Amino acid sequence: MWRVTPAAAPGQPVALTLRLRNPGPAAVSVLTWGTPFEEAWLQPFLEVQRDGQPVPYGGASVKRGDPTADEYLRLAPQQSRTARLDLTEVFDLTVPGRYTVTPRLVLHDVAAAPSRVPRPRAAHQPQSPVCAPVTFVVAPSPAAR
Repeated sequence: MWRVTPAAAPGQPVALTLRLRNPGPAAVSVLTWGTPFEEAWLQPFLEVQRDGQPVPYGGASVKRGDPTADEYLRLAPQQSRTARLDLTEVFDLTVPGRYTVTPRLVLHDVAAAPSRVPRPRAAHQPQSPVCAPVTFVVAPSPAAR
């Protein structure tokens, strides 16, 4: 589930929050690559539009080898975890308008217990969770009008 700050002034941070939940009866390990759980923008995992026009991604795009164990997030049965990033770190949100954030999230490897991680890239089992777009407004501050 995605959430975003509903309204901001130009230049203010816009928090993007992702809640990942394991609804199943067994623990799972999720590779954090390309998700907010990396706690950094290391590849684009969403698209942003302002009033229907694309806003370019200005962050990093990294190439990777095989993952390490510490790059996996373990979720116990029924457990949820939340991660938060600031959209203004990699998208220009200084122009007033209505913004739409469309997730393009791929969980590059999801391993159900008792599978062991890390796994080499050739053994990854990706999943693409269904996430609805979210919207927010950047409006000029009253002093700027």
